[in-house]
Amino acid sequence: MLSPTVSATLKAAFLALCSALIATFLTDKNPPLVALVIFAIFSTPPNFKLQHYLEQWLPGYDTEKQESRGGVNERIAAGEGVTIKRRLNVTNTVLKVIIDQTLVAVVNVALYLGCVQALQGVPLRDCLQVVKDQQRIPCAYKTNRDYATPVPDWKSIFWGNSGIEMV
Repeated sequence: MLSPTVSATLKAAFLALCSALIATFLTDKNPPLVALVIFAIFSTPPNFKLQHYLEQWLPGYDTEKQESRGGVNERIAAGEGVTIKRRLNVTNTVLKVIIDQTLVAVVNVALYLGCVQALQGVPLRDCLQVVKDQQRIPCAYKTNRDYATPVPDWKSIFWGNSGIEMV
């Protein structure tokens, strides 16, 4: 039987391979298959452990024991189990989403950009430059050349740099 970390790592590697293969069929670019799978293998265990620690620090569910007339000890002696009521802790869940989608996402994106470049044989100096270039809000604003003020680039905000053209 595999540990949960190993199981999650194997699943992540398989999903990385599948998504890269789908990307090759949908676009005319060839993603680095081996680099993506290797990155998934190395990045999944720390992320899995981090999610485990976040769950310990901010439990997603509050548990309460349901008491009946007979009491817990009498029910256990009679062979009945203890009923536990689980309620979603909304505050902790929102905090975990905010932490995961802000702080952890920035670190993961930086590691992804640098590691995939490094696994393709790019020198370390160039890998660091790629990370530095991407650590800002990508294409969310364009500059109005007349007034030098940021103007929302709605096309990039909704579609990103995917190459999809809005009509």
